[in-house]
Amino acid sequence: MYTSLPMTICVLYIEDNLADFKLLAKKLEVSSPYGKINLCHCQTLKDATKYLEERPADLILLDLSLPDAMGMEGVNYLQSKFPSIPVVVLTGNTNTEVGLEAIRSGAQDYLVKNDYSIELFYKTCWYAVERKRIQTELQQTIEALQTEKKIVALQNQQIYRFVNVLVSDLKNPLISITALTELLLKDKQKLTATQLNYLTQIHYSSGSMLDNILSIIETTQLQEGNIPIQMLWENPYHTINAAIDKFIVEAITRDVLFDIKYDKNLPKAYFDKRLLHNVLSNLLEVSIAYTHKAARIKIQAEKQQENLLKISIFNNGFLLSDDELQNIFDDTTLSEAQQGLKLSLAKRMASLMEANIGIETSTKGTNLWVTLKTKH
Repeated sequence: MYTSLPMTICVLYIEDNLADFKLLAKKLEVSSPYGKINLCHCQTLKDATKYLEERPADLILLDLSLPDAMGMEGVNYLQSKFPSIPVVVLTGNTNTEVGLEAIRSGAQDYLVKNDYSIELFYKTCWYAVERKRIQTELQQTIEALQTEKKIVALQNQQIYRFVNVLVSDLKNPLISITALTELLLKDKQKLTATQLNYLTQIHYSSGSMLDNILSIIETTQLQEGNIPIQMLWENPYHTINAAIDKFIVEAITRDVLFDIKYDKNLPKAYFDKRLLHNVLSNLLEVSIAYTHKAARIKIQAEKQQENLLKISIFNNGFLLSDDELQNIFDDTTLSEAQQGLKLSLAKRMASLMEANIGIETSTKGTNLWVTLKTKH
Protein backbone atom coordinates (compact mmCIF):
# COMPACT_ATOMS: atom_id res chain seq x y z
CA MET A 1 0.00 0.00 0.00
CA TYR A 2 1.33 3.45 -0.90
CA THR A 3 2.50 5.60 2.03
CA SER A 4 2.70 9.36 1.45
CA LEU A 5 6.07 11.05 1.93
CA PRO A 6 6.69 12.56 5.40
CA MET A 7 6.34 16.35 5.66
CA THR A 8 9.55 16.48 7.71
CA ILE A 9 12.63 14.34 7.23
CA CYS A 10 15.75 14.06 9.36
CA VAL A 11 18.93 14.37 7.30
CA LEU A 12 22.41 13.64 8.64
CA TYR A 13 25.13 15.53 6.74
CA ILE A 14 28.56 13.89 7.08
CA GLU A 15 30.99 16.68 6.16
CA ASP A 16 34.35 17.62 7.72
CA ASN A 17 34.16 21.18 6.36
CA LEU A 18 32.05 23.12 8.85
CA ALA A 19 31.61 26.03 6.41
CA ASP A 20 29.92 23.72 3.85
CA PHE A 21 27.51 22.50 6.51
CA LYS A 22 26.61 26.04 7.61
CA LEU A 23 26.11 27.12 4.01
CA LEU A 24 23.68 24.28 3.37
CA ALA A 25 21.85 24.91 6.65
CA LYS A 26 21.41 28.54 5.62
CA LYS A 27 19.96 27.51 2.23
CA LEU A 28 17.45 25.23 3.93
CA GLU A 29 15.85 28.15 5.72
CA VAL A 30 13.90 28.68 2.49
CA SER A 31 10.54 26.94 2.61
CA SER A 32 9.77 24.13 0.18
CA PRO A 33 6.55 22.52 -1.08
CA TYR A 34 8.14 19.14 -0.34
CA GLY A 35 8.30 19.77 3.40
CA LYS A 36 10.91 20.54 6.03
CA ILE A 37 14.41 19.11 6.49
CA ASN A 38 15.90 18.80 9.96
CA LEU A 39 19.63 18.90 9.21
CA CYS A 40 22.12 17.32 11.60
CA HIS A 41 25.88 17.21 11.24
CA CYS A 42 28.85 14.90 11.85
CA GLN A 43 32.41 15.53 10.69
CA THR A 44 33.65 11.93 10.48
CA LEU A 45 32.29 8.52 9.62
CA LYS A 46 33.09 7.38 13.14
CA ASP A 47 30.98 10.15 14.69
CA ALA A 48 28.19 9.44 12.18
CA THR A 49 28.16 5.78 13.17
CA LYS A 50 27.73 6.65 16.84
CA TYR A 51 25.02 9.16 15.95
CA LEU A 52 23.03 6.70 13.82
CA GLU A 53 23.28 3.98 16.44
CA GLU A 54 21.57 6.26 18.92
CA ARG A 55 19.17 8.30 16.74
CA PRO A 56 17.03 7.65 13.67
CA ALA A 57 17.71 9.37 10.32
CA ASP A 58 15.68 9.37 7.12
CA LEU A 59 18.60 10.27 4.83
CA ILE A 60 22.39 10.57 4.84
CA LEU A 61 24.20 13.29 2.91
CA LEU A 62 27.76 12.14 2.40
CA ASP A 63 30.89 14.02 1.39
CA LEU A 64 33.41 11.77 -0.35
CA SER A 65 36.48 13.37 1.28
CA LEU A 66 36.40 12.60 5.00
CA PRO A 67 39.29 12.21 7.45
CA ASP A 68 38.44 8.52 7.97
CA ALA A 69 36.96 7.61 4.56
CA MET A 70 37.90 8.55 1.02
CA GLY A 71 35.97 8.03 -2.20
CA MET A 72 33.57 5.11 -2.21
CA GLU A 73 34.76 3.80 1.16
CA GLY A 74 32.13 5.88 2.95
CA VAL A 75 29.31 4.77 0.63
CA ASN A 76 30.25 1.10 0.94
CA TYR A 77 30.54 1.34 4.72
CA LEU A 78 27.17 3.03 5.18
CA GLN A 79 25.48 0.56 2.84
CA SER A 80 26.73 -2.38 4.90
CA LYS A 81 26.26 -0.76 8.33
CA PHE A 82 22.93 1.04 7.76
CA PRO A 83 21.36 -0.58 4.65
CA SER A 84 17.88 0.83 5.31
CA ILE A 85 18.96 4.50 5.20
CA PRO A 86 19.26 6.09 1.73
CA VAL A 87 22.51 7.86 0.88
CA VAL A 88 22.90 10.93 -1.33
CA VAL A 89 26.46 11.94 -2.20
CA LEU A 90 27.23 15.66 -2.04
CA THR A 91 30.60 16.16 -3.72
CA GLY A 92 32.76 19.03 -4.93
CA ASN A 93 34.01 16.88 -7.82
CA THR A 94 32.35 17.92 -11.07
CA ASN A 95 33.36 14.68 -12.82
CA THR A 96 30.05 12.89 -13.51
CA GLU A 97 31.83 9.53 -13.37
CA VAL A 98 32.35 10.02 -9.63
CA GLY A 99 28.62 10.47 -9.10
CA LEU A 100 27.78 7.46 -11.29
CA GLU A 101 30.28 5.32 -9.40
CA ALA A 102 28.59 6.36 -6.14
CA ILE A 103 25.21 5.27 -7.49
CA ARG A 104 26.70 1.95 -8.65
CA SER A 105 28.01 1.52 -5.10
CA GLY A 106 24.51 1.92 -3.69
CA ALA A 107 23.90 5.66 -3.28
CA GLN A 108 20.45 6.84 -4.32
CA ASP A 109 21.67 10.00 -6.05
CA TYR A 110 24.42 12.62 -6.07
CA LEU A 111 24.70 16.40 -6.20
CA VAL A 112 27.66 18.65 -7.03
CA LYS A 113 28.32 21.30 -4.37
CA ASN A 114 27.45 24.87 -5.41
CA ASP A 115 25.92 23.53 -8.63
CA TYR A 116 22.33 22.85 -7.64
CA SER A 117 19.21 24.84 -6.87
CA ILE A 118 17.53 24.55 -3.50
CA GLU A 119 14.46 23.16 -5.26
CA LEU A 120 16.59 20.42 -6.83
CA PHE A 121 18.11 19.65 -3.44
CA TYR A 122 14.72 19.22 -1.78
CA LYS A 123 13.46 17.10 -4.65
CA THR A 124 16.58 14.90 -4.62
CA CYS A 125 16.28 14.25 -0.89
CA TRP A 126 12.58 13.38 -0.94
CA TYR A 127 12.89 11.22 -4.05
CA ALA A 128 15.84 9.36 -2.51
CA VAL A 129 13.79 8.57 0.60
CA GLU A 130 10.88 7.35 -1.54
CA ARG A 131 13.05 5.20 -3.84
CA LYS A 132 14.70 3.58 -0.85
CA ARG A 133 11.32 2.86 0.70
CA ILE A 134 10.15 1.20 -2.52
CA GLN A 135 13.39 -0.80 -2.82
CA THR A 136 13.10 -1.96 0.78
CA GLU A 137 9.48 -3.05 0.35
CA LEU A 138 10.37 -4.84 -2.88
CA GLN A 139 13.28 -6.65 -1.21
CA GLN A 140 11.05 -7.65 1.69
CA THR A 141 8.47 -8.98 -0.78
CA ILE A 142 11.12 -10.96 -2.64
CA GLU A 143 12.44 -12.42 0.61
CA ALA A 144 8.91 -13.33 1.70
CA LEU A 145 8.26 -15.05 -1.64
CA GLN A 146 11.54 -16.93 -1.40
CA THR A 147 10.66 -18.07 2.11
CA GLU A 148 7.20 -19.14 0.94
CA LYS A 149 8.77 -20.98 -1.99
CA LYS A 150 11.04 -22.90 0.39
CA ILE A 151 8.05 -23.78 2.61
CA VAL A 152 6.02 -25.00 -0.39
CA ALA A 153 8.99 -26.99 -1.69
CA LEU A 154 9.39 -28.65 1.71
CA GLN A 155 5.67 -29.43 1.88
CA ASN A 156 5.74 -30.87 -1.65
CA GLN A 157 8.74 -32.98 -0.74
CA GLN A 158 6.86 -34.39 2.25
CA ILE A 159 3.83 -35.11 0.03
CA TYR A 160 6.00 -36.80 -2.59
CA ARG A 161 7.60 -39.01 0.06
CA PHE A 162 4.21 -39.94 1.51
CA VAL A 163 2.86 -40.81 -1.96
CA ASN A 164 6.00 -42.80 -2.68
CA VAL A 165 5.53 -44.88 0.48
CA LEU A 166 1.83 -45.38 -0.27
CA VAL A 167 2.27 -46.51 -3.86
CA SER A 168 5.22 -48.69 -2.91
CA ASP A 169 2.93 -50.56 -0.50
CA LEU A 170 0.44 -51.06 -3.35
CA LYS A 171 3.08 -52.09 -5.84
CA ASN A 172 4.02 -55.49 -4.37
CA PRO A 173 0.53 -57.09 -4.35
CA LEU A 174 -0.08 -55.82 -7.90
CA ILE A 175 3.18 -57.36 -9.06
CA SER A 176 2.02 -60.66 -7.59
CA ILE A 177 -1.41 -60.43 -9.27
CA THR A 178 0.14 -59.58 -12.62
CA ALA A 179 2.68 -62.38 -12.37
CA LEU A 180 0.10 -64.97 -11.28
CA THR A 181 -2.37 -64.09 -14.04
CA GLU A 182 0.46 -64.27 -16.53
CA LEU A 183 1.27 -67.80 -15.34
CA LEU A 184 -2.38 -68.85 -15.59
CA LEU A 185 -2.67 -67.40 -19.10
CA LYS A 186 0.17 -69.66 -20.24
CA ASP A 187 -2.20 -72.64 -19.84
CA LYS A 188 -5.00 -71.20 -21.99
CA GLN A 189 -6.18 -74.63 -23.07
CA LYS A 190 -7.29 -75.41 -19.50
CA LEU A 191 -9.53 -72.32 -19.37
CA THR A 192 -13.02 -71.80 -20.69
CA ALA A 193 -13.63 -68.88 -23.03
CA THR A 194 -15.31 -66.94 -20.22
CA GLN A 195 -12.47 -67.65 -17.78
CA LEU A 196 -9.90 -66.67 -20.38
CA ASN A 197 -11.74 -63.41 -21.03
CA TYR A 198 -12.00 -62.54 -17.33
CA LEU A 199 -8.41 -63.51 -16.66
CA THR A 200 -7.18 -61.42 -19.59
CA GLN A 201 -9.09 -58.42 -18.27
CA ILE A 202 -7.64 -58.92 -14.75
CA HIS A 203 -4.13 -59.24 -16.18
CA TYR A 204 -4.56 -56.11 -18.27
CA SER A 205 -6.13 -54.07 -15.45
CA SER A 206 -3.52 -55.07 -12.86
CA GLY A 207 -0.73 -54.42 -15.33
CA SER A 208 -2.17 -51.04 -16.21
CA MET A 209 -2.55 -50.12 -12.54
CA LEU A 210 1.01 -51.29 -11.87
CA ASP A 211 2.29 -49.12 -14.69
CA ASN A 212 0.41 -46.15 -13.23
CA ILE A 213 1.92 -46.77 -9.81
CA LEU A 214 5.40 -47.06 -11.27
CA SER A 215 4.78 -43.79 -13.12
CA ILE A 216 3.79 -42.12 -9.83
CA ILE A 217 6.97 -43.41 -8.21
CA GLU A 218 9.05 -42.12 -11.09
CA THR A 219 7.24 -38.78 -10.98
CA THR A 220 8.10 -38.50 -7.28
CA GLN A 221 11.72 -39.37 -7.99
CA LEU A 222 11.78 -36.89 -10.83
CA GLN A 223 10.39 -34.11 -8.61
CA GLU A 224 13.04 -34.87 -5.98
CA GLY A 225 15.74 -34.94 -8.64
CA ASN A 226 17.02 -38.43 -7.82
CA ILE A 227 15.54 -40.60 -10.56
CA PRO A 228 18.04 -43.37 -11.48
CA ILE A 229 19.02 -43.45 -15.15
CA GLN A 230 20.76 -46.24 -17.05
CA MET A 231 21.61 -45.11 -20.56
CA LEU A 232 22.39 -47.82 -23.11
CA TRP A 233 23.16 -48.12 -26.80
CA GLU A 234 20.48 -50.60 -27.84
CA ASN A 235 17.88 -51.43 -30.45
CA PRO A 236 14.65 -49.84 -29.12
CA TYR A 237 12.40 -52.35 -30.96
CA HIS A 238 11.33 -54.30 -27.86
CA THR A 239 10.85 -51.15 -25.76
CA ILE A 240 8.53 -49.68 -28.39
CA ASN A 241 6.58 -52.94 -28.57
CA ALA A 242 6.24 -53.10 -24.78
CA ALA A 243 4.72 -49.60 -24.73
CA ILE A 244 2.26 -50.53 -27.48
CA ASP A 245 1.27 -53.77 -25.72
CA LYS A 246 -0.05 -51.75 -22.76
CA PHE A 247 -2.76 -50.23 -24.94
CA ILE A 248 -3.78 -53.17 -27.14
CA VAL A 249 -6.92 -53.97 -25.14
CA GLU A 250 -7.94 -50.29 -24.88
CA ALA A 251 -7.38 -49.82 -28.60
CA ILE A 252 -9.59 -52.81 -29.38
CA THR A 253 -12.39 -51.56 -27.12
CA ARG A 254 -12.26 -48.14 -28.81
CA ASP A 255 -12.08 -49.68 -32.28
CA VAL A 256 -8.69 -48.07 -32.87
CA LEU A 257 -6.30 -49.77 -35.28
CA PHE A 258 -2.54 -49.85 -34.66
CA ASP A 259 -0.59 -49.73 -37.92
CA ILE A 260 3.01 -50.77 -37.18
CA LYS A 261 5.47 -49.34 -39.70
CA TYR A 262 8.86 -50.54 -38.43
CA ASP A 263 10.78 -53.81 -38.33
CA LYS A 264 13.15 -55.51 -35.90
CA ASN A 265 16.32 -54.17 -37.48
CA LEU A 266 16.24 -50.68 -35.98
CA PRO A 267 19.55 -48.86 -35.47
CA LYS A 268 21.02 -48.81 -31.98
CA ALA A 269 19.95 -45.70 -30.11
CA TYR A 270 20.98 -44.06 -26.85
CA PHE A 271 18.20 -44.27 -24.23
CA ASP A 272 17.06 -45.47 -20.82
CA LYS A 273 14.56 -48.34 -21.20
CA ARG A 274 12.19 -47.25 -18.42
CA LEU A 275 12.21 -43.60 -19.43
CA LEU A 276 11.63 -44.35 -23.11
CA HIS A 277 8.87 -46.82 -22.22
CA ASN A 278 7.13 -44.16 -20.09
CA VAL A 279 7.56 -41.43 -22.71
CA LEU A 280 6.05 -43.60 -25.45
CA SER A 281 3.29 -44.76 -23.08
CA ASN A 282 2.34 -41.15 -22.32
CA LEU A 283 2.26 -40.27 -26.01
CA LEU A 284 0.14 -43.32 -26.83
CA GLU A 285 -2.20 -42.68 -23.90
CA VAL A 286 -2.90 -39.13 -25.06
CA SER A 287 -3.26 -40.20 -28.69
CA ILE A 288 -5.82 -42.89 -27.83
CA ALA A 289 -7.70 -40.90 -25.19
CA TYR A 290 -8.42 -37.98 -27.50
CA THR A 291 -9.25 -39.86 -30.70
CA HIS A 292 -12.58 -40.77 -32.20
CA LYS A 293 -13.60 -44.38 -32.72
CA ALA A 294 -12.39 -46.30 -35.73
CA ALA A 295 -9.27 -44.15 -35.89
CA ARG A 296 -5.98 -45.40 -37.23
CA ILE A 297 -2.74 -44.87 -35.31
CA LYS A 298 0.37 -45.33 -37.42
CA ILE A 299 3.54 -45.99 -35.43
CA GLN A 300 6.83 -45.49 -37.25
CA ALA A 301 10.51 -45.61 -36.34
CA GLU A 302 12.74 -44.13 -39.01
CA LYS A 303 16.41 -43.15 -39.20
CA GLN A 304 16.78 -39.42 -39.73
CA GLN A 305 19.70 -37.29 -40.79
CA GLU A 306 22.25 -36.18 -38.17
CA ASN A 307 22.22 -39.59 -36.46
CA LEU A 308 18.68 -39.50 -35.10
CA LEU A 309 15.96 -42.13 -34.82
CA LYS A 310 12.47 -40.61 -34.93
CA ILE A 311 9.65 -42.60 -33.32
CA SER A 312 6.32 -41.21 -34.52
CA ILE A 313 2.75 -41.84 -33.36
CA PHE A 314 0.42 -40.44 -36.02
CA ASN A 315 -3.34 -40.46 -35.38
CA ASN A 316 -5.74 -39.46 -38.16
CA GLY A 317 -8.58 -39.06 -35.64
CA PHE A 318 -6.78 -36.79 -33.21
CA LEU A 319 -6.93 -33.05 -33.91
CA LEU A 320 -5.80 -30.24 -31.61
CA SER A 321 -6.70 -26.58 -31.40
CA ASP A 322 -3.92 -24.01 -31.62
CA ASP A 323 -4.20 -23.39 -27.86
CA GLU A 324 -3.92 -27.10 -27.04
CA LEU A 325 -1.05 -27.51 -29.47
CA GLN A 326 0.87 -24.63 -27.92
CA ASN A 327 0.41 -25.75 -24.31
CA ILE A 328 0.44 -29.54 -24.51
CA PHE A 329 3.90 -29.84 -22.93
CA ASP A 330 3.22 -27.22 -20.24
CA ASP A 331 0.65 -28.40 -17.68
CA THR A 332 0.70 -25.05 -15.84
CA THR A 333 -1.10 -23.30 -18.72
CA LEU A 334 -3.78 -25.88 -19.50
CA SER A 335 -7.38 -25.37 -18.54
CA GLU A 336 -9.13 -27.94 -16.36
CA ALA A 337 -10.80 -29.44 -19.44
CA GLN A 338 -7.38 -29.89 -21.10
CA GLN A 339 -5.52 -31.43 -18.18
CA GLY A 340 -5.58 -34.91 -19.76
CA LEU A 341 -3.41 -33.58 -22.56
CA LYS A 342 -0.50 -32.67 -20.32
CA LEU A 343 2.79 -34.16 -21.39
CA SER A 344 5.15 -32.11 -19.25
CA LEU A 345 6.38 -35.23 -17.45
CA ALA A 346 7.08 -36.97 -20.76
CA LYS A 347 9.06 -33.94 -21.89
CA ARG A 348 11.12 -33.92 -18.71
CA MET A 349 11.83 -37.65 -18.99
CA ALA A 350 12.87 -37.21 -22.61
CA SER A 351 15.24 -34.40 -21.64
CA LEU A 352 16.88 -36.67 -19.06
CA MET A 353 17.81 -38.98 -21.95
CA GLU A 354 19.00 -36.00 -24.04
CA ALA A 355 16.12 -36.84 -26.38
CA ASN A 356 13.70 -34.44 -28.05
CA ILE A 357 9.92 -34.67 -27.98
CA GLY A 358 7.42 -32.78 -30.09
CA ILE A 359 4.11 -32.56 -31.88
CA GLU A 360 2.98 -31.79 -35.42
CA THR A 361 -0.59 -31.34 -36.54
CA SER A 362 -2.38 -30.89 -39.85
CA THR A 363 -5.81 -31.39 -41.36
CA LYS A 364 -4.91 -35.08 -41.72
CA GLY A 365 -4.27 -35.67 -38.02
CA THR A 366 -1.72 -35.26 -35.25
CA ASN A 367 1.78 -36.68 -34.97
CA LEU A 368 3.47 -37.08 -31.58
CA TRP A 369 7.14 -37.96 -31.79
CA VAL A 370 10.39 -38.47 -29.91
CA THR A 371 13.89 -38.54 -31.38
CA LEU A 372 16.83 -40.54 -30.02
CA LYS A 373 20.53 -40.23 -30.82
CA THR A 374 21.92 -43.09 -32.90
CA LYS A 375 25.44 -44.25 -33.62
CA HIS A 376 27.17 -43.29 -36.85
